Amino acid sequence: MYKGILYILFIIIGFVFPKSKFVRILILIFMLIAAIWAIGNVDYLHYEYNYNLIKIGGINQNFEIGFQYLNQLGVWAGLEFKEFYVVINTILFIFVNMLISRYSKKPNKILSLYLIFPFLTDLVQFRNFISMVFIIYAVSYLFNSKTSYIKFIILILLASTFHITSLFYLLLIFTKFIDKRVLLIGATVVAITIFVLNDQIIQILSGFIDVSKIGYFHSEVSSTTKLLLILYVIIFGYALSKLKKRNKLEHFIDSKADLDVIIGVNIVIMISLAFVMRDLNFIRIFRNLMLITYLVIPPLLLNDYKKIRLSLSSLLLHILIIIASIWWVLLAYTNNGPISIIS
Repeated sequence: MYKGILYILFIIIGFVFPKSKFVRILILIFMLIAAIWAIGNVDYLHYEYNYNLIKIGGINQNFEIGFQYLNQLGVWAGLEFKEFYVVINTILFIFVNMLISRYSKKPNKILSLYLIFPFLTDLVQFRNFISMVFIIYAVSYLFNSKTSYIKFIILILLASTFHITSLFYLLLIFTKFIDKRVLLIGATVVAITIFVLNDQIIQILSGFIDVSKIGYFHSEVSSTTKLLLILYVIIFGYALSKLKKRNKLEHFIDSKADLDVIIGVNIVIMISLAFVMRDLNFIRIFRNLMLITYLVIPPLLLNDYKKIRLSLSSLLLHILIIIASIWWVLLAYTNNGPISIIS
């Protein structure tokens, strides 16, 4: 019970003290403690088993090569898996903190949003979390006007050596070259095509992915979940478009992140809806970029109410975002793995 209370407490203090470095350090310490609480979850046991196999026989083919060599590095360092797990998570949390601090003037609000979601899932899905950190840093290169596309591509390829689904994010490079309206039409057409031609796509992918993963493409989520997924995308798309219009007038987004890139990223991610409609395991494609989207969400949570026009549409927008966020968290944490960490 005390774990859940601490979890909620740190979420609250991040919102109350959005700029405090001391609070940021406290949140980081809490993240490390939560990583220790996560030791022993189901995914952890699989990764520990793999780590011990590497101890005995060296690199194997159980997981992507980058992840396996990182495990081998831990073995060479003489670490037990639980020590290795905590050390790597510590490094990842520091890099997440650095990225947020670089692009936001109110980083603790973003850390609080991250704690709400997808922090707990990242503690469970260790391999995906490593790839996610590579992905968000890769996307940050797209924020610069003089972007190094080579660095973006290299980081995405590195991410794919920890989780192969990371290759999907290579599509994000189109956000820098294609008009957002054209991108939206293209993403919608591609998503519908993928969903309709699911069987044919499975045949193509079967030559590149593990046979055990093929079942994901034959699954089917409920109609209610499909409807809520689409509603979620519409709501946050509407929120981002409102932010863009208001930012042009008042320049009130307190972030160094490029709003146009973030809008483009969310448009491209719509393609993954075709996969999520088949199996919720693909929700990780959304999840991995939540931190990037959060960089421009704090304006919706401003303490300076003079900057928010209290119109009916604004009120409805905020209510919809809150409802969508609660639903997102409940959906993502339906599996007992993540939520058991703080229970």
